[in-house]
Amino acid sequence: MYGCVSGASPAALRTRIGPMAARKRTPEGSRVATEEAKPIDVGTVRLQGSGSVPGYSDVVTWAERQAALLRRIGAGEKINDEVDWENVAEEIESVGQSERRSLAGQVRNILEHLAKLEVSPATEPRAGWKDTVLRARSEIEDLLEASPSLRPKLEEVIARQLPKALKLAASSLALHNETPQVPVDQIRYTTEQVVGDWFPP
Repeated sequence: MYGCVSGASPAALRTRIGPMAARKRTPEGSRVATEEAKPIDVGTVRLQGSGSVPGYSDVVTWAERQAALLRRIGAGEKINDEVDWENVAEEIESVGQSERRSLAGQVRNILEHLAKLEVSPATEPRAGWKDTVLRARSEIEDLLEASPSLRPKLEEVIARQLPKALKLAASSLALHNETPQVPVDQIRYTTEQVVGDWFPP
């Protein structure tokens, strides 16, 4: 999806994939070399995808080195064995997982607050609930712009998140001693109602 997968810049990859691990330690076990043969400290950094492994303690240095190596391979150099392929692949894959989790969270947030707007008898918090929906819709718009392949999954995500969102809405109303105007578990929303401009009347 990113980096060598879909052509995103190394800067984009660095800002989205979070902490990453890198190459194994050298035989001396305490230092590794950068591309310019400058030694840097190594430590244990946490992979977003699969736990902690020994590697560069400086995430930016690791990402920049891997990006530089991939460019050199693209230019025809035979340096495949210098790339930290396993961790690069895992971290690129974890980017997609992170995007899907983000979409699910924003959809759940919208569903919960649409439900509150529809069933709550309260009037004072309605403006805040609408603001929350608008902000979540904006986040989803950004996600879909960056990853259009997520759009066909919206209906599935909404169906999966709806029960969780309705449970949250019902619990919130109960905490405030509010009686829903209609049964919460009967509420359903279309994809357009969730990501479009619609609000309950």
